[in-house]
Amino acid sequence: MPIYEYACEDCESRATEFRKIDQRNDPLTCKNCGKSMLLCISPVRGSQDIEPYKSMVTGEMVSSRTRHRQILREHKLVEVGNETHYLKSQPITTPPGLKDTLIREVKRHRGY
Repeated sequence: MPIYEYACEDCESRATEFRKIDQRNDPLTCKNCGKSMLLCISPVRGSQDIEPYKSMVTGEMVSSRTRHRQILREHKLVEVGNETHYLKSQPITTPPGLKDTLIREVKRHRGY
């Protein structure tokens, strides 16, 4: 749900409220004077994608995640923490009889 800002025309107090989009125009009562408050148009707050930094690979300034990923691809590099995306999954094989041995041991420890 978005946060909406309201202002009272009489006492000039302000209030913010979480509301569903279809409820944004529903009246809001001022807690100071009891009059109806008006919906305000407020500027949108945003932030930069990433702080610019100097690439250790090319030496250029990188100022977006898109360019960061592009440099990684161009130089066949993988970002630490994302390397599983590039690994091929292989089925896990267990030695014969291991499953039965584990089940038997769990039952023994639980007193079955």
